[in-house]
Amino acid sequence: MSRWQLPSHVRGDLSPAVRGEVDAALAADASLRADRERILALDALAKQALRRTAPPMTRRRSTAAWGVALGFAAAAGLVLVLRASAPAPDEVALVDVASAVSPKSQGFVATHDAGALMGTFMKEGIGPNLAMVGDLSGLGMELEGGMVAPGPRAGTIVFYRTPDGVLWQCHMYEELGRGGIPVEERVVRGVRMRAFTRGAMSWVVWEENGLVCVLAAEVGPDAVLAALTKKIEASRG
Repeated sequence: MSRWQLPSHVRGDLSPAVRGEVDAALAADASLRADRERILALDALAKQALRRTAPPMTRRRSTAAWGVALGFAAAAGLVLVLRASAPAPDEVALVDVASAVSPKSQGFVATHDAGALMGTFMKEGIGPNLAMVGDLSGLGMELEGGMVAPGPRAGTIVFYRTPDGVLWQCHMYEELGRGGIPVEERVVRGVRMRAFTRGAMSWVVWEENGLVCVLAAEVGPDAVLAALTKKIEASRG
């Protein structure tokens, strides 16, 4: 299992099979149990703070808004724990992050407007360089939205979709630890690309504008390398 599944375990929205895997991992790993307890504690703390600071809401006849607000409070607590306790992803561990996030994840912002998404990232404390949202329309990829990456290091995840329905992820981090042996390495226009694959997910890591970038999708590594090669060739003229 992945530590990134702990928030979903707390919320109770994992499938029975996956929940069983997480339960088994929790039983065998005290550090995982401690992380889950911190998530629960922060969740309760966020809800208590909201109750103290939102008396006008309690006077409303409808309780729907109250439930939504508590949901946001819980999400905030979960993100804080993930950013504080989860290990920094390296080139191999990135597959755990990529497999755990989706447009249904907490914190995802749905938008086709790259400028609006960049503005949202900056409001979340992401610097302007890291908050940039790439235009991948030349690859046939339409922007679907994005989110601040979970974990202790500053990062962003932007989602795109191709006409064939494949969901692509572009991650950007200020730094990323090396790890693992790539299935293939290529150098295109001076850019070194390291390709990895595990299960259905393939991802390629490269550096651009002082950032570590990752392109990932549930396709073969050759398809990810081909897409990135096309992007680099187009950007270098």
